[in-house]
Amino acid sequence: MLRCLRLASGLRAAIVLVQAGYLQETCVLLRTLQEFVHDLDLVIGGFIDENVRPTLEKRVTEYFSHDMRTPADMMADTSKTASMPRKNVYAAVGRSLSPNNPYHLRQLTKAIEEAYSGYVHGAYQHTMEMYDGGRMCFSTADVSHSLQVGLPAIAMVMQPALSGFADFARSLGLKAIAEELYDQRAAIEKSALYQS
Repeated sequence: MLRCLRLASGLRAAIVLVQAGYLQETCVLLRTLQEFVHDLDLVIGGFIDENVRPTLEKRVTEYFSHDMRTPADMMADTSKTASMPRKNVYAAVGRSLSPNNPYHLRQLTKAIEEAYSGYVHGAYQHTMEMYDGGRMCFSTADVSHSLQVGLPAIAMVMQPALSGFADFARSLGLKAIAEELYDQRAAIEKSALYQS
């Protein structure tokens, strides 16, 4: 449920950012939202496939065990709490949502996240997308380019998020809400944004 809240809030924020012309920042946020979608897929996979439940239980325990440390605590102990590698989440999701070819789903997930990681880490190629060769300057807020590229990228995250929301609602017995969410997902899939 908390991942659904963060997804909904993050998608709204991504729309605001892309409409203001902040494509780089939108893509950083989309990278985070992709992880949330995969965590939601893991929860749904735990309902579908009992073999996924141990991975899900470990991830949920880890999620709720994080403490908010003060800066003084962090300075005194710089060790980082080990977290479940994302590849374990991808593998579990692949097994539950794509049992005939789990490797393909895992590779697809990894490729999408790697594409967005360049935005998160400020990679040269991604940063150079901000360069306007015609004007020979960097543009930090290019609304037309941002809308052209960013809105389809948001649609590509919104589609699996709506699917996850719907599956989650269905698993809770909220059939009417699930159907509405499936309808919204279908509308996204038919939209020009999703087709581009």
